[in-house]
Amino acid sequence: MKNKIIVICAVLFFTNCTAQKTNTVITIQLKNYQKYASNYIDEKYDEVAKISDSVLKKYGKSLVAYNYKKAQLAMYSCPIFSLKKENIDYATLTNIIDAIDFTNQYENQVINIYTGDILLSNHTVNSVYKTPINLNEQFDEFSFFENTLLLHTNQVITGLPAEVTDIYAYKEQLEKKHFVFFIEGIDTYFIIKNNMIYAIKMICKEKGIDQKSYEQFFNCLQPEFVEINTYFKEIELAFIHDKQFAKKIAAFKKTKHTENQKVTFKVEE
Repeated sequence: MKNKIIVICAVLFFTNCTAQKTNTVITIQLKNYQKYASNYIDEKYDEVAKISDSVLKKYGKSLVAYNYKKAQLAMYSCPIFSLKKENIDYATLTNIIDAIDFTNQYENQVINIYTGDILLSNHTVNSVYKTPINLNEQFDEFSFFENTLLLHTNQVITGLPAEVTDIYAYKEQLEKKHFVFFIEGIDTYFIIKNNMIYAIKMICKEKGIDQKSYEQFFNCLQPEFVEINTYFKEIELAFIHDKQFAKKIAAFKKTKHTENQKVTFKVEE
């Protein structure tokens, strides 16, 4: 009887540990991200209002703030998280979710700006940059143009094969219906659906599509949701633009066992 009790206790202990390991709680203060985004866009409108007419004449057609009133805009925050800074052995890591730092840092986000169903701008926040408004300061046109709210223009992203084109994920406007985020070091959209985290791949499965025709290729693209661990196991390292990130994923790809871990997702508004 004593041995049976020991066995039962061991099973309960193991079950409890497993439950704890597979219950990652992600708390996102999305309202604060959106508040930050709104204030940030206000600043961008103020900057455009204060720059010289010569600059406006040169860049006006490309600026959201020059062509639209803020009241016409709908904005969606897509946070950018990063891998944890502490030492993690990626060669033995069984779930990449455990390596992601989901700390809320409101300045780290991409803002997708719409008017109706039209994507106007896909803007990565640079909280450090401020447009000089003092006439004694030198105005850097390139930095301004790089950091203002630019109107989005559809264009083919060259060098990426159609079957792994992630950059077009905004085509489905998924951030309007789900929580979408990025991981610093890679351009892939990630989404939380049904308590699972997926990478979004936009793929064209139709045969005979002319990839040189932007309209045909774009209309053909449909989202494919790939479980995050599976995604990083299969990814070509060339698609990760951060070298340290790529190095860590290279080690993770060698891990034999992988857990597809569910998460508890909480949005605090």
